[in-house]
Amino acid sequence: MDKKKALVIEDYEDLADHMADVLTEVGFEVAISHSGADGLAKAEALRPDLVVVDLMLPEVHGFDVCQRLRSGPLGKSVRILVVSAKRYDHDVRLALNVGADRYLKKPFTTEEFLSAVKALT
Repeated sequence: MDKKKALVIEDYEDLADHMADVLTEVGFEVAISHSGADGLAKAEALRPDLVVVDLMLPEVHGFDVCQRLRSGPLGKSVRILVVSAKRYDHDVRLALNVGADRYLKKPFTTEEFLSAVKALT
């Protein structure tokens, strides 16, 4: 059986590396992107099972990334986990309305991150 693939789109490199390490430990093959535009290109090329996306990204905002992933070739097959410092309820609702499956507010623990990933996979 092929490994599940994950893509982490997060502009804060240390956090992106940490999330990638955690995902690798639980069996994912992981790619990292630090901008919305690059993340969308990588998602199209890699066709991941899971995309972890920050909302406040350079070039293309995370809300747009979610919407484009959902309306693109991956459609409903990809699971989208938003991780963001945006803590207002309207940001959570908007992210879910544009395609996110789950929303995790920063800061979060490794256990909270793993729990959100497991709920989606």
